[in-house]
Amino acid sequence: METKHTPTPWKAHQASDKYYYITGKLKADDVEMIGAPVECRLADVFDSTGADAKHIVKCVNSHEKLVEAIKDLLAAADTMNEHIDIWAYNKAIQALKSAGEI
Repeated sequence: METKHTPTPWKAHQASDKYYYITGKLKADDVEMIGAPVECRLADVFDSTGADAKHIVKCVNSHEKLVEAIKDLLAAADTMNEHIDIWAYNKAIQALKSAGEI
């Protein structure tokens, strides 16, 4: 799968008591223009606790591993000869669709 967003990991930084910002390393194409990996500012989050910025970073950084785990579970389920919980199987399919992965 081709990454279209800034590669992970992303980081949350506190700039003031009510303001956080999120950074990540530039994409490979951008690095070629500049000549070196550079951390860039991705988003500004106005939040006095930092909870929103930290949640965004946690979600972004865990997305690929969660998608991979769901795909592995579905692949294992497809090869099982035993009864599969169809509700859980369908929830996994819906999660991948929701994430735009299938």
